[in-house]
Order: sequence, then structure tokens, then C-alpha cells
Amino acid sequence: MALIDSLSMEAGSAEWPDFTTPDKRRLGRDGAGFDWLQSTELQEIFWYWTRIRGGNVLPSRSDFDPLDLRGALGWITLVDRNADAGEFRYRLVGTRVSELTGIDLTGQSVSAMPLGGYSDFLVGRMWEAVDRARPIACRYALDLRQRRVLVERVDLPLTNGSDRVEFILTGILPLARSKAVLETQIERRYA
Repeated sequence: MALIDSLSMEAGSAEWPDFTTPDKRRLGRDGAGFDWLQSTELQEIFWYWTRIRGGNVLPSRSDFDPLDLRGALGWITLVDRNADAGEFRYRLVGTRVSELTGIDLTGQSVSAMPLGGYSDFLVGRMWEAVDRARPIACRYALDLRQRRVLVERVDLPLTNGSDRVEFILTGILPLARSKAVLETQIERRYA
């Protein structure tokens, strides 16, 4: 797939953190720490979340309209939490996320992700967002069909009008847009 080829490097070509030890940050509800996010699309998603929450601790799902994120729409997922079953289900998976992973899990459980231990990582991220009830972000390497892609991710909790987190709005993007940029970033990081 062209998207993967233009945004990734051969697996094992660099020592990136994998998803078992991601580079993680907690983002303040007021925007503190958001500048850690390198992608403008994830910054847009974070600021949108901040705007729709208004003066509330967390925004409500009813305030979220995917069409408000037209520039980043393909890079988002919306997951709902089934508290009774203790699982998360994809309600919306952006087209670019599906292209990146080669999988469209819309309507399926997060635990259905067929990429090795990645589903356990994702479920852990979801529970962390639920437990903290605040934005969290991380960077990690994701192995996809013999390719390793460095991604940046933000998980943003939403409620259903109560104080309880019932949904997770996620933005996930490849951190760099070309192999040359990735190599330069790796050289700087490990120099």
C-alpha cells in the first residue's frame, strides 16, 4: 500500500520504542503539555476536545461532531465503553487509520485487533483514559506487514452527560511523512 510505503521504514532499521514501552505524556485539560504533540492534526483534535468541553471537566459525546474535524477526520477513532461487559467497541474508524493498519474494525471490539499484542496495548490505553479522565498522549512504533511505523497518538475521554467516561476519541498519525524525515529524527534522537 502506498501510504505505508511512504510513511514507514523497514522493521528493525532503528531502535524505536515499541508499544510495550511508549513515550507517554499526560496532557492538561487546559492545554498544558499539548505542544509535545508534533502533528498539527492531533493538535487540532486536542484543541477541538478542549473547546467542546467548555467549562466542564470532560466534554459530552453529544457535543462531538466528527464533521467538525474535517482536516483530521480520517485519522480519528471513536470507541464506546461497554461497562457491563468491560470492553471497548469501535464506533467510528477513520479511513486513514484503516489504510495505515490495513484493517477496518468499525463495529468490532478493540480486542479483535489482529496485530499481535497490540489489542492489549489499546485496551490498556483505553482504561488509562477512563481511569485518569483526562487526555493522554504517546509515541510508539507499530509493526505493520514487515514495516515499522512511528506513530503519535492522543486519547481523549468523553462522557454521556455524566461524570463518567463512556467514550474515547482517539487521533493516531504516523509521526513523519517520509522515510528521510524519519531517518533524520532518529539520528537526532539517538545522537
